[in-house]
Amino acid sequence: MNVTLCSAFRNSAGYIARYFEQVTALQESIESRGDCLYLVLAEGDSTDDTPERLDGVLSELGVEATLLGVTHGGKDYGSVVNAERFANLAKVWNAIWQRIPEDADAVIFVESDLIWATSTMLALLDDLEHVPCVAPMVMMKNGWFWDTWGFVRNGHNFRNQPPFHAEMTAQSLWFELDSAGSCLVMRGDVARRVHWPAADVVKGVCKQIIDGGDSVWLNTRQKVMHP
Repeated sequence: MNVTLCSAFRNSAGYIARYFEQVTALQESIESRGDCLYLVLAEGDSTDDTPERLDGVLSELGVEATLLGVTHGGKDYGSVVNAERFANLAKVWNAIWQRIPEDADAVIFVESDLIWATSTMLALLDDLEHVPCVAPMVMMKNGWFWDTWGFVRNGHNFRNQPPFHAEMTAQSLWFELDSAGSCLVMRGDVARRVHWPAADVVKGVCKQIIDGGDSVWLNTRQKVMHP
């Protein structure tokens, strides 16, 4: 399996080392399974030394990678719902998406500041034998759910506090979604037929996946952490 991992960076100096520790561990496990890992990364508009740090790490990292410079000049809004922010994010992510290799069997979209385990990514990749696109739980250290904007089921957004969604029970494992965010793992053919809309970015990606006859799922047993 050829796996492509996609992330974007801006003012990321504080967590670049952690990100690549995670990537290195994933690479080792993927290669031990006889699979290959390829990175498509983008950086732009940083005011710290993120570009230099990325160049330094990638020059020493034993994994094939493409690093794009995508500068839009927009304000750093943080994690808020904002039309200008979404349009700028779409520019970055469409540039990344255009560099997904034609032979990618699986594509991982993961925000660069998230904390995740190799076992989680491997489990999500294995899920692609059964579903076309899958997301993990995106949690905070206090046990609350983080991405309440991106995760939607039957028209209702997730909530911060348990049970996170009215239809979720303790027995829920597979949970079909309208949309997800922060981290998505999808089959390569699914990734290659979608783009990132300026109006709603990752929600628009999920809508295209569903409108094209596929589906988006949540594996409630897998989680990534928002710092």
